Formats: sequence, C-alpha cells, structure tokens
Amino acid sequence: MAEPACFSGLYKLPENASRRVLEALERQVVSEAIDAELRWMLPYYHMIAEWAFSSYPNLPNLKGFLEEADPELQKVDLKAEDFVNRGQMGDYWVSIINSNVSRFDAGAI
Repeated sequence: MAEPACFSGLYKLPENASRRVLEALERQVVSEAIDAELRWMLPYYHMIAEWAFSSYPNLPNLKGFLEEADPELQKVDLKAEDFVNRGQMGDYWVSIINSNVSRFDAGAI
C-alpha cells in the first residue's frame, strides 16, 4: 500500500485481508515475535504511508510500536542477496538497495 499499484503489482486488496494482516502484526508485537527485518520494515512503511496503519485504530500495541520506532535508528545489515527468491517484495527491496548503491555507493540498507 506504500507504493502505487503500477510499481508494486498489488492492486486494491480486500479490506478484510488488510485487517487480518494488521491483526497478525498486533499479535506479533504482543508476543515480541517480530524479527529484525520486520522490526526495520514496519517503521519505514509507517514513515512513508502512515495512513495505511491509522485506518485500523483498534490495534493499540502495533500503534505504540510504530509511534516509538524510529526508522533511522532501525538500521540492519540487509543486502540485495538477502532478498533473492522472495517474490515481488524481494524484487522491490532489491531495487531499493540497488538504487542506494548507485546513488550513495552503499551496498546495504
């Protein structure tokens, strides 16, 4: 939802599917089951598409996590090869990483 459908290949998702995903994230926050990659990606998405999360106000733990998380402090050593064979999302992140390589001479996020 953070990128236009023409870039992501994902068109309007059913509301109940979006809700189920965010409810699953709520459960992961509560159980502290968020891995390093998701811990980095969620604040990034929140920073660029806060509206996608605010549509679901009844997720207090996810909301708290996103409000406290600073995407600039959530640095992890993710490289393009970490996203090989990860489908469209992997292709998206490889393009972002490769863009950073060419723009900033940096090989990781």
